[in-house]
Amino acid sequence: MDPRKLTSYRDRIEADLRGNVLPFWMERVADQERGTFHAAIGNDGRLDDAGPRGCLLASRILWTYAAASRVYGDEDYEAMAEFAYWDLETRYWDKEFGGYVWSVNPDDSWAKDRKQVYGQAFAIYALTEFYWATGHEPALARAREVFDLLERHTIDPEHGGYLEAFGRDWSPIVDMRLSEVDQNDPKSQNTLLHVMEAYTNLLRVAPQAEVKSALHDLVHVMLERVVN
Repeated sequence: MDPRKLTSYRDRIEADLRGNVLPFWMERVADQERGTFHAAIGNDGRLDDAGPRGCLLASRILWTYAAASRVYGDEDYEAMAEFAYWDLETRYWDKEFGGYVWSVNPDDSWAKDRKQVYGQAFAIYALTEFYWATGHEPALARAREVFDLLERHTIDPEHGGYLEAFGRDWSPIVDMRLSEVDQNDPKSQNTLLHVMEAYTNLLRVAPQAEVKSALHDLVHVMLERVVN
């Protein structure tokens, strides 16, 4: 492909990101009055806060604006990342058993207090990106804490890899699905790849032997048991 076309594509994508996508979420989805995010927004632009909000919403916004802040050095992006960080910490963190609950109701009470490994992985990914962008030590400490919880409670001791979901106290549960459309399987490629992604970012910002070892074991599982 002509390098000039690649440059043009990159510039157009970046212009859309900074001129459309990132401002939209800052202006329309952040609920400044309540210090959280609106649960949903329709195609007509109408906000809908009648349903629950998930920890993935806060984690993904946190990662996005932390990464944008790191790349562009924009203070507004950093402020949005900090906004998402506090939403994640104050509404989803389980102070008694550790880890992030899956979802909260409109009144901020917990809707589903299960510990979905997929959700914990996204939190690590987002927290480490926030630390990378800002140097915020509590975010890194929390990421390490979640790593320790996953290593303590969620590894399949017989075959390796990480089981899908647990109760609030990390006890086994029967229904491990992310949603009603998923199969109720004990392990999935989807969850494993996001744990691998999270551990990679954790290792990048704070190299530790135990993280490197866990990541090595997970890559082995992916190559030997997931890839056909």
